Amino acid sequence: MKKCLAVLLLLGCSIAVFAQNVNISGVFKNRTYSTEIVVMYAYTQKMITSAPIQQVDSFAVNITLEKPEYLYIGPDEYNVVLIIASPGENIHITADVDNITHPVVSGSLLTTEMYHMMDKSDEFARKSDSIYKAADSISKAMESQRTAWYRQQFSSKPATLASLVFLDMLDPVADSALFRDIVETLYKQFPDNAFVKDYVSELNNAPKNVDVGSTPPDITLTDPNGKPLLLSSLKGKTVIVDFWASWCKPCLEEIPNLVAAYKKYQKKGLEIYSVSLDRDKKSWTDAISKHKMEWLHVSDLKMWECQAALDWGVQAVPAMFILNKDGVIIYKDLRGEKLQEALQTIFAE
Repeated sequence: MKKCLAVLLLLGCSIAVFAQNVNISGVFKNRTYSTEIVVMYAYTQKMITSAPIQQVDSFAVNITLEKPEYLYIGPDEYNVVLIIASPGENIHITADVDNITHPVVSGSLLTTEMYHMMDKSDEFARKSDSIYKAADSISKAMESQRTAWYRQQFSSKPATLASLVFLDMLDPVADSALFRDIVETLYKQFPDNAFVKDYVSELNNAPKNVDVGSTPPDITLTDPNGKPLLLSSLKGKTVIVDFWASWCKPCLEEIPNLVAAYKKYQKKGLEIYSVSLDRDKKSWTDAISKHKMEWLHVSDLKMWECQAALDWGVQAVPAMFILNKDGVIIYKDLRGEKLQEALQTIFAE
């Protein structure tokens, strides 16, 4: 028993020797409501301590560690910086809540190494994105050439059953009249052909009233909390109806344009009604939060079977429609600068 007590005593002394203070100080810019800094274990998110934030957004906190630990530190549990703190370190953090993943950290060797590796990872990702964008640009140019070639072929020659095989090469919006003319011509010649009949059925079941100048079908879907939200309830406002999905890269690339537009014109009467073609609710709501899409959101989580998408003839996302105060479509298929130009015209009137 005496030997056991002696061993425990030695272990206690050993732990006491290796446990050291860690001083963490710094500044969190652009925080909104929080009045304190929280420090948590990153893996369990168990709270270690907290400290008040001073008037100049600075803070200082002291903890005790026996070994290096992954820690989260920030003005709240959602806006945190990841560090690897070691006993005896004096760590200084400068972070911006609007860009929380890129802090400036000094005084921590492991944290410095970690963010150096993150920076390199971001560098490789940017290079990869650049390559993908270049390839995407080339691909779009080729698709445009291909569509133009088929448009010329179909416009200059009589429609045949051979034409039918390549009808999908046309632009479903820009070439809708040509598409219909070819199908109707072939139906007169081959009324019993199964493929021709399929295209006729597609035309007959195509959504109506989704062109500029028309009043589109109403949308009744639920928001993330399960509350029904009717598009028609927004009459009196200029409304962007945005069909998108969290898995759609072009949609995500368009979000900053929508965020900028909403900030600029919301107080002037703009509303955004985003219809998600997601299937997974968490992916949908996480994307809304991550990209700060602070407007109206609805979905039935049925992807391409979404009733609103079917009613509006949406075959690709993103798809945007701008409705005037009376609920009439005044613009469609606008993105980027063209969207901004249209809104500038609307709100300058």
